[in-house]
Amino acid sequence: MTIGKEDGRIIRSKRDLANALAELLQEKNYDEIGIKDITDKARVSKNTFYNNFNDKNELLQFLFQRYEDSLFEEISPLIKKFNPIGRRFFLRSTVKKITHFFCSREALPFKKRFANDHSRSRYYRLSLFINHLTKRIDEATNGCLYRGNAEEKNVKATFYSGAFAALIYHFFTGERKISENELAKLIFRLAAPAVE
Repeated sequence: MTIGKEDGRIIRSKRDLANALAELLQEKNYDEIGIKDITDKARVSKNTFYNNFNDKNELLQFLFQRYEDSLFEEISPLIKKFNPIGRRFFLRSTVKKITHFFCSREALPFKKRFANDHSRSRYYRLSLFINHLTKRIDEATNGCLYRGNAEEKNVKATFYSGAFAALIYHFFTGERKISENELAKLIFRLAAPAVE
């Protein structure tokens, strides 16, 4: 994410508020968290919160943008080595990185959020997150990730992102436990036709 020429205090305030929200999401459901909870955890005033964000939804969006940027940075070395002939290898490696990102970081609030998601709204957000990330990866590989015209690429990105999200979501909410490696293999098998 490009922060531009924001003042250092603004950057720190946004970082502290996002970190506070991430910590609170480990303890409570999103709907149970108030602005006061966030500002108390971040040790900033409500004015500081409202100088940086309009509401907690905007803060959540900022937090997820940070996660996306972090994940994109992890994938960047693969993108730099990308060769259109090696699409399948690239996809397999990328799927492993994304799967590892979701499965191995205890600091991320995904596990608790998905386990308590009775409305399935978190699944929708996860699907959007992965869709945006895969479109960003496709753009970084000069449109080589998915084959087809713009409309076909959009449909593929939407379909495979939804399926990818469903498998990750099931990993956290399903009764049958599978390993991270098994999950990555399932996702790769599902997504492989997208690059053919």
